[in-house]
This record gives sequence, C-alpha cells and structure tokens, in this order.
Amino acid sequence: MVVERNVGARRKRVEDPRLLRGEGAYVDDLREDGCLHAAFVRSPHPHARIVTIDTAAALAVPGVVGVFTAADIESRMPPAMRAVPEVLGDVALPLAADTVRFVGEPLAVVVAETRYAAEDGVALVDVEYEPLPGVGHPEDALKPDAPQLHADVPGNVSSRVHRLWGDVEGAFARAAHRVTARAEHHRIAGVPMEPRGLLVRPTDDGGLMVWASNQAPHGFKRALSVSLKLDPDRIRVVAPDVGGGFGVKGGMYRDDLVVATLARKLGRPLKWVATRIEDMLTTQHAREEIDEAEAALDADGRILALRVRTIGNLGAYLHGGNSGAFLRVGVFGTGAYRIEAFETEATAVFTNTNPVGAYRGAGRPEAAAIVERVMEAAARQLGVDRAELRRRNFIQPDQFPYKTPSGTPFDSGNYPRLLDHALAMSDYAAIARERDERRQRGEIVGLGLTTFIEQTGAGSESGSVRVEPDGTLTAVVGSSTQGQGHKTMFAQIIADRFGVPFEQVTIRQGDTALIPTATGTFGSRSTVTGGGALVKASDETIEQALDLAAAGLEVARTDVEWREGAARVIGAADRSLDLAQLATLAAERGPDAALEASVIFESPLNGPTTSGAYVALVSIDPDTGRLTIERFVVVDDCGVVVNPLLVEGQRHGALAQGLGEALFERMVYDAEGQALSASLLDYALPNAPSIASWTLGQTVTPSPLNPLGVKGIGEAGPIGVPPTLVSAVLDALAPLGVTELHPPLHAEKLWQAIHLARAAAR
Repeated sequence: MVVERNVGARRKRVEDPRLLRGEGAYVDDLREDGCLHAAFVRSPHPHARIVTIDTAAALAVPGVVGVFTAADIESRMPPAMRAVPEVLGDVALPLAADTVRFVGEPLAVVVAETRYAAEDGVALVDVEYEPLPGVGHPEDALKPDAPQLHADVPGNVSSRVHRLWGDVEGAFARAAHRVTARAEHHRIAGVPMEPRGLLVRPTDDGGLMVWASNQAPHGFKRALSVSLKLDPDRIRVVAPDVGGGFGVKGGMYRDDLVVATLARKLGRPLKWVATRIEDMLTTQHAREEIDEAEAALDADGRILALRVRTIGNLGAYLHGGNSGAFLRVGVFGTGAYRIEAFETEATAVFTNTNPVGAYRGAGRPEAAAIVERVMEAAARQLGVDRAELRRRNFIQPDQFPYKTPSGTPFDSGNYPRLLDHALAMSDYAAIARERDERRQRGEIVGLGLTTFIEQTGAGSESGSVRVEPDGTLTAVVGSSTQGQGHKTMFAQIIADRFGVPFEQVTIRQGDTALIPTATGTFGSRSTVTGGGALVKASDETIEQALDLAAAGLEVARTDVEWREGAARVIGAADRSLDLAQLATLAAERGPDAALEASVIFESPLNGPTTSGAYVALVSIDPDTGRLTIERFVVVDDCGVVVNPLLVEGQRHGALAQGLGEALFERMVYDAEGQALSASLLDYALPNAPSIASWTLGQTVTPSPLNPLGVKGIGEAGPIGVPPTLVSAVLDALAPLGVTELHPPLHAEKLWQAIHLARAAAR
C-alpha cells in the first residue's frame, strides 16, 4: 500500500465543518448545573481614590448572591516577572483596594443566579471616588510635574536599562555618515472574536475544574496553583474552542483569579465572560513605544553601529512579562543586517492606562520598524537605491549560524535571495518607472520596501503518541489551538512519520489532564516545538514497534524496518506486523502496557529565524487623503512548509492585522488616561473592502534546529506590513518635503500632511 505524502500537501482543515455548522463549544456555550454568574464593577476614572463602596442596593436585587470587594479576596496574583532586577512596581491586586489607576480597573464583583441579575447589581453598586490627576501618555509621565501612580516608583519609571555591545563610540568617530530616524508605535488592542472568559467548578476534593478561553492551559493552571496555594494536581484546566488569541490570552488575568477564588468560596460553579467593551478596556493592549535611532555608516553605506533609545508605556501595573517588552529592540533591533556595534537604552514608564503585553509580533514589529526607518533614511541621505543599500548590509548566507551584537543567534537564512525574489515578483524596476511617470502627471504615488526577521518557536513543548488496539494513532500535544488548524497539521506530520493515511490519526490538546506539562501556543511556536515533539514521540514509538516486531517475528532487530505503516522483515515482503498487531503484542506485556512514547522537545537557542521581504505600491488622493494600495507583494521564508493552505491562511490573517495596525486601529487615551476608543464604534478594524490584494511568494531555507526544518510564520504580517506602508507613504510624500509620518496612516492624517506641506511651500 502506497500512502500519499502529507507533509507539503494542501489539506483542508478537519476542524472547520463542526464550527461552520455552529457546533462549537466556547466558554459561553458551556453549562453547569447550579452555575452562578459574575459581573464586575469597573472604574470610570483613570485615576481616583476609592472613598466608599455601598453595596446595599445591589444586594437587594433578586437573584444576587453576593457583592465582593478587595477585602473579600484573599488570593493574590503571582509575583511579577521582572526582566531585569532593577524593575520597580508590581502586579495589581485582584480587585483595587484604595486607588484605581486606569479606566476599566475592577474594584468589586457581583455574583448572581443569572448574568442579567449580576449586571443589574453592578448598576446599583454606589462607589464614591475622589478623582486624582492622571497621565495617559508615556512621554508626559516622565515630566517632573507628572502625576505619580505608585509611591515606590519615583518619576513613574519602572526601569531604565542601558546596554552596550561592541565599540559604538569608535564606530561613530570614524563614520563617514550619520543618520537619524524615529518610529512611533501607537497602542492597539487584540480584539479576538471571542472575548476572555472562564467557567470554574469546585470539585469534591477541594480542587477546581476550569474551562478558560486561554492559549496556555498549563501555564494558567500553574498561575492558579500559585495564587490559590492549591496543589496543582487538584486543578484541571481545559481550553475548549477558543475564538482567537493573538498573544492576549496567554496568561491569567485578575478577573480570572477573582472568579476562581469566589467559586471556591461559594462552593458553586461560577462563570464570567467579558463584554466587548470590557475586553477592549482590560485585555492587555500592545505596542505604544517610541524609538529614536542614530546610525553610523561608512562611505559605502554599510552600518557600522546603531544606537536606539526607547520609551515604552507599561500601563498602570506590571502584568505578565510586560517588564521586558521594551528590551526586545536589543534582541531584534539589528534586523537582517550585519551591524557589529549596538547600543540601546529602554525606559519603561507607568501611566494611567490598561497594562500592555504580548500581541501578534511581541517586540518584533517595533524592532523592525526602527531599523527599517534607518535604512530608508540612509538610502535617502546617501542617494543610494533602497534595495542596493540593504544588499550591502545583509547578513550573508555563508555567515549562518550568525550571532547579532547582543548575542542573539540566527539559525539560517538567505536574505539576498529573499529580496531578489520580492523585487522580481513585484517587477520593482518597472513599478519604480511607473511611479516616476505618474508623478510627472501630478499624482501622489509611492513605492515601499521592507526586509525583516523574526524569531519563532522558542522553548520546549510536550507531545505523546499512542497506538490504539485498532491500529489508529492518538497524539496529545501541549500546543493548544485558537483556530490555527493544529489538528490538521499535526496529523499530517504523524501520518507521514508512520506512513499511514491521514484519517488514521487523532489529535488531542488543550486539556491539562491529558499531558503532565506543556508550554502553549504563542510566538509562532506550534509547528516548530509541538511538531518537533510529535516527530520525536513518533520516532520513539516506531523504535519500540520495531523491537516488538523483531521479537514477534523471531528475527534480529537489524532485520526489520519500518515501511508503509508496518514493521517489515527486510527482503521478505510477506512477513510484517501492522500497527494493530503491534499494539496487541505490546498489551501482552502487562495490563498497563501500551505502544506509546511521551517526550519533551526543546527548541535550541532562541528558535528558528523567519524572514520576509515586502514591496508595496500606493497612491494617495490629495483631496481626501484616501490611501489606495495598488500592489502588495509578500515574500516570506518560513522554512519547510507542512501545509501550504494553512500557511497561506496564517499569512492572510497576519497581513490583515498588520494592515489594520498600519492604517486603522488605534486605542486612544486622552492626556489624563480617559479611554476614547473603547468600543468597535470608535476602534476601527479592517474589513473585507479595505484588505489589499496580496501577491504571496516564498523562499525556503530549512531550519537546522528541528527535525522538520520548519520556522514559524504566524506573526510576519504585523512585522512587515506597517513599515512597508510607512515606506511607501513617505516615498509618495517625499516630493512635498514630508520626511516623517507615523501610523496609523488614516485619511485625515495623510490629508493634513499633504496640505500642510503645500501650504509651507507657498
């Protein structure tokens, strides 16, 4: 029997039919007998002292079981993750006790028999506030007279970290050219289709059964265990169907801990699902970073050294790993280029805004934007073609494995080939001529170019493979899905490893009872680490099968091989044992014996390095400021591709999110921290008519860090799209003398830039 090869096949997702029929089971679909419902009282003020909380009227609402404040919640969030020892500040209390520090901060929770009664109770909780001065923007928070958020954080500065690699001063002293650039990243929200939520049921042994809309069930379990001082063996966490994550559902939030604490206290199941506005206000935001760079170049335009100064907005508290968010410029800030000396200074600031955290890209978009602005500024200042300047500075294929000045390892890549492919696909020379001809006719037209890198698939992941009595294969993997198509992709990998039909493999995930330890899904890591674990588990299972077959067939171990889904005697095609027969042999060894293997795969170094080269042609209507993306060519290198159809889906989704960030999306706070775009009436997302028509291409440099040769691809769009469109827009506006403009590149901003430039020229 010849089985069709799966790795590399464009197989449709097996997950989709059930979801398309409306048979999904998200947290809000789940039902438990006797379940209570929670709703939170949240601050309308960015900064205020809590004077009193009167709960009497809320307690009188029919169906309300209780109203709880900070004094009723004895549990605490896990200790802050500090990227460097000098980080000041701390995580928030589960419910604010005496001061609220951002709009939407929870200070009380109403528990009732129904969600409706809980919401009615929230409306009747009477809170007296004493408003305090607030600060909504990171640069304002650094001013000497800025309101102070935390008594133990002078000047609102959580950390200021200076790092130096190589002889930066010497490079600037001998430089033939100096170039400066600035990149501003506005704050954005994750906006997953399903807001955060969880259902918690106390168990008879004093533990908890938890269903959570979360990307890392094992991490969620560990956090609950620490916060509740509860043996982890008494907690089970299941991620049911999860409607999107993008990094914002990677950890445990204050709301989650309050719900879990009260479920134990009340001894009844308790559910909470965020409203869309709650999700917009309280699910971690991302970006909001200002980067200023200075580069030293030699006479030929090669970058000798780079300095980057960063100011980043943490929000009101430390949250998850956000204390290290603004240090990532030091990790990724040299991009795809050979830069031997590098200096960074990153200042992390507290403001009266919702805390930030990981979101699709998590530090790579910011790093890519600043180094690409440097390349653009250098090309303009030196009068060198932008593509040629990048070629002169690229890390060369024969220099891999490569280490950046900060010690960040890159496993493999071919950046000149990547760029050349993007230029060829876009017919770069021809569209450059077209741009110039149209400019002569008075049109505002620009050509954008970006090359970038991202590191993916870092850390460890668990996986197991078991041969069932009927010869089917069941695999459990620690990477849990939020819509990426894992059950299809992982089954393809295992089917190929065993040489069996795809339909013979079942994938299970998202349940801490299935596997003792796992990491989860974020950072474009699932195919790399989860796939690596399943390859390793498959190979170990096959080795066991060959040992069993040798004994069962009474031949030497060296005389059997694995081929076409069975153990076969070499040279004797009629002597073989299939998976069902081998499972029977394994079961004969004892009541608990099985043909299976469980492993942990560790992705070495920082994980594989993905890369991309994007080209865009845009035009701008001077009367309306409307930006039209006329051509957008996207070339990515994510190593070996397991399922091209799934990779295309990941790329399209990521590109759409990158376009949203570049053109539309922005979470706005005023100068004191009042939220101005907390609903989808005010927060603009890309829709079908606004999505560009992408042309997708790829190159392949396999990663040597995992057995599949794969690299992550899920975050490329938000890294590559914004700087490409900034490049194109600034190129379009260059004849008007505009040299600096930052996303979001909405019509009003472009119209103002055009007309201010024309007014200045008159």
